[in-house]
Amino acid sequence: MARGRLRVYLGAAPGVGTTHSMLDEGRRRHDRGTDVVIAALGNSDRAGLARLADLLERIGTGPDLDVDAVVQRKPAVALVDDLAHVSADGRVHWEQVERLLEEGIDVVTTVCIADVESSRELVAQLLDEAPVTMVPDEFLRGADQIELVDMTPEALRRRLAHGHLHPPERVDVRIANRYRPGVIGGLRRLALIWMTERVTDDLERERHLPAASGDERWPTHERIVVALSGEGGERLVRRAALLAGRVGGELVGLHVVRRGRSPGPDLELQRSLLAALGGS
Repeated sequence: MARGRLRVYLGAAPGVGTTHSMLDEGRRRHDRGTDVVIAALGNSDRAGLARLADLLERIGTGPDLDVDAVVQRKPAVALVDDLAHVSADGRVHWEQVERLLEEGIDVVTTVCIADVESSRELVAQLLDEAPVTMVPDEFLRGADQIELVDMTPEALRRRLAHGHLHPPERVDVRIANRYRPGVIGGLRRLALIWMTERVTDDLERERHLPAASGDERWPTHERIVVALSGEGGERLVRRAALLAGRVGGELVGLHVVRRGRSPGPDLELQRSLLAALGGS
């Protein structure tokens, strides 16, 4: 059985249009004769999203993903909103999406940069709160297609002010804080940096393919080396991953075990985090 294909719409913050883009893509495929279902949809009470959603078959009515029901239905394409969403049974969408892909089902999904693992520390600084559920960078890098859905901070704040994102009576201090110009600008910058890294990865893969003609020259990429202490240091690893993405470089972790000494207690955790961020 061929593995399903994964298409991701990446945005800086909720409200930039990732869910709309996902539903619009599903409608286009449906109109071309493809069997498409909505497997999970977070916020469909907005008029524009509701109109698009009504055109497609739905499995379930809420934001949770019923993997068994989707596998039994066996559509060609499943739309799954919000990769970082945690279902009522405690499972995270990106893990459930992996099973759909293994079953040969194509998935179109969405994610915000604030929910991407390599952005954890910077997002915590921007929002003054630590993210809870994160999507591993390595999972996203395995996507067949990733498209950035962008919107200026001013336009996004207008959408919030006009009640297009939340009813005015539900906009509390926490929500208002997430849509401050500095916060949205910072998240937007993170999204652009992450997408730049994705483009660099694609170019690197192309570099190793045989040239169609002539002797094509490719630039040399930087290599970012992060020293792993084996104790704590996860913030340093994520910072190195962001730097590697910014310059289009390779991320390498290095730990030296001194004679007669044991590795630090967190070395395996650091190694796993490095791998999840695309390093070696």
